[in-house]
Amino acid sequence: MKWLQSVLLATLLTQSGGASALCSTDGTFAPGDAIVDLFVYRPIGVVGTVLGVAGFVVALPFAGIASIPPPHDAVEKTSKLLVFTPANWTFARPFGDCKEMGYDPW
Repeated sequence: MKWLQSVLLATLLTQSGGASALCSTDGTFAPGDAIVDLFVYRPIGVVGTVLGVAGFVVALPFAGIASIPPPHDAVEKTSKLLVFTPANWTFARPFGDCKEMGYDPW
């Protein structure tokens, strides 16, 4: 555990200043971007996906009731918001590229 903390601390300290340095927005990435993506953004995405699935299970009966009147798409919208958005951000986003996840510092 101490080894992992040391690696993460060294990674964060070697990054250049500013939030824009944590991930590339131009389609290319440096080794530091890959490390931050692998050890910070992807685990956050996995946790967000798991929490989204749990939230979807809780919200499913209410979304089902809300789907009764037209346009009948409450379950679809709820699943997209709580499950598919964090899952796509975690598993389908290009490795090290923040532009695909909507991050643009300027």
